[in-house]
Amino acid sequence: MTNLIKIASVDAESGYSELITVNNAANNELDALVGFQYTVFVEVEGKEYHLCFQTAERGNGMEAYNGYEMELNDASGDDSSKLESLFEDKDLVEDYYKFIEEQTVEAEKLSKVELERLVEDCK
Repeated sequence: MTNLIKIASVDAESGYSELITVNNAANNELDALVGFQYTVFVEVEGKEYHLCFQTAERGNGMEAYNGYEMELNDASGDDSSKLESLFEDKDLVEDYYKFIEEQTVEAEKLSKVELERLVEDCK
């Protein structure tokens, strides 16, 4: 992994988190989290960027396997497209993808904790 990306800070925003019930792939009801956001602020070559991960879209319910999946959301105005292009230009795009994968894992860890907290609060 290249050391071009330096994490400046992270922010987990749960102010809009809520539970919904969906059917998972096994057609069982599942508590799922919506409205959770994880933002990573990074520095690359002296410039600041941010990457925004949000709870995965569950419009059809079938996308919910665990109820806490997160995905990169470049539609939210983050800099993921800019960063991907920057790393493509340097032939380091695989390093960028690995970084995104690692951050998705971190986002999902926090999302799972938030889901469990909300489920417990509803008992």
